[in-house]
Amino acid sequence: MVNRMRPVDGIEFIHVWESSDSVREVAERLNLKYTRNVLDRRRRVEKEMGVVLHSHQSMKASNFPTFENINTHLTRDYDILIASDKHNLPGHEPQAFKAFLHLVEDAKPKYVVVNGDWYDFPSIGRFHRIGWAEQPSIADELESGTNCLDQIKKASPKSKRIFLLGNHDMRFDGKLSNCIPELQNVPGSKLEHHLKGWRIGLSATFNDTLIVKHRWHTGMHSSYNDVLRGGKNIATAHDHKLNIRPWTDYSGTRYGVKTGTLSDLWDECFAYMENNSVDWQPGCAHIQVSGNIIIPSLCPLVIDKKHKHWGKIYHQGKWYG
Repeated sequence: MVNRMRPVDGIEFIHVWESSDSVREVAERLNLKYTRNVLDRRRRVEKEMGVVLHSHQSMKASNFPTFENINTHLTRDYDILIASDKHNLPGHEPQAFKAFLHLVEDAKPKYVVVNGDWYDFPSIGRFHRIGWAEQPSIADELESGTNCLDQIKKASPKSKRIFLLGNHDMRFDGKLSNCIPELQNVPGSKLEHHLKGWRIGLSATFNDTLIVKHRWHTGMHSSYNDVLRGGKNIATAHDHKLNIRPWTDYSGTRYGVKTGTLSDLWDECFAYMENNSVDWQPGCAHIQVSGNIIIPSLCPLVIDKKHKHWGKIYHQGKWYG
């Protein structure tokens, strides 16, 4: 697919830029698939016309980001299931993923959000290989990961699907763009080209009250720091914790939500932990959105193998897995 901008002169480009709410909207109006081409044209028009085209960082939506952000606003109540950090290598589906899939099939949420690090890509990461550990091929990881995404689509075909990029997912584009920049815009050169049926972004906002993104603060107080400094409800992942931290001030109550991990705790992809005990929690999060408030809940996985519900996720009185 050739990425061509429809012919516009500098004056028309300025009008389109100033009458749009985001760079992505400019790209759509000019028949462009990639926002980078819009930004390149912006700089040329500024130089040729002697003008300054201001950024599309809008202050109207509580100063939420606009770049690579998926913005959703519904007047009726709706729910979101959020899962993250699957990581595992091809050839094995984690128990938490199986349970999550069962939950998706039963709950059929309005939105399913994959909150980053669905893929691991150890062979193109910045860390060295551990011993003689076998590393999967990129092709095998893409096939395995996208197969799991397809299973989610089949489990709840009417759910809207959002895939937010995590730092491990970004390894795919990063490796190609740094080592073979000539492949830019070639079909297949971006991870999103392989994720059919999913909206791709760095973050997603819901009703201007909740932002979901892969990572921000880490450590034992990460959800506290997220909600305190974010100023809005926020759901993040990355550190594999599963918890809810409310914060109340003169504006009301908002929540910091950690979305856990869908990986098995002792999966070989975590060999770098050297079999140390880790404060990670498999499971996912469920969030009900009602106007400008949210009602979050956790869906933890039972990891005690002596328990009758081992390997199952609990949610609203039911066991899944």
